[in-house]
Amino acid sequence: MLADAARNRFTQAAPSEAGGLTLSRDGATIMIRLTGTGPSSDLGFAKRFVGVIAAACERLNVDDLELEYTGAYAIAVEAERSIRSDMIQSITMSLVMLGLLFLLTYRGLLTFPIAIVPVGLGILYAFGLSSFYSTELTPVVAVMGAVLAGLAIDYPIHLLSHYGNGTASGLSST
Repeated sequence: MLADAARNRFTQAAPSEAGGLTLSRDGATIMIRLTGTGPSSDLGFAKRFVGVIAAACERLNVDDLELEYTGAYAIAVEAERSIRSDMIQSITMSLVMLGLLFLLTYRGLLTFPIAIVPVGLGILYAFGLSSFYSTELTPVVAVMGAVLAGLAIDYPIHLLSHYGNGTASGLSST
């Protein structure tokens, strides 16, 4: 149905009137060019645009054609998915490695939660304050969170190290 509609458009229009349709030399591939009214940098618009186009194409694709989406909008949506996935994976691995480092260094199961809870609360507080400025998670905001986490974890490390040295030399733990 989708292929027929596109082929009918080609056969009825002069080459200059095909407007956004390109047929391959062998006639097996049709490229349909669609343009949106918003910029591809507007991720919300790009997601809605690609979603509407994909839903319409899937609904019309009764011939089980292979559909591929490309262009600035589709690339922006896919890049956002990829970056978000990479960020989640990176943060998860960093937390696991940091937890293992704390376990090996301080030999206590509670040291990592004692250290990370205040850091996590501080980062959440900072993101909450930054949401008054912008509600989007941009690369600048992500870097700000990473820098804040890197700086903030130093204080619990110093505190736990001094506490461990003090109790090892016989000082009271209270």
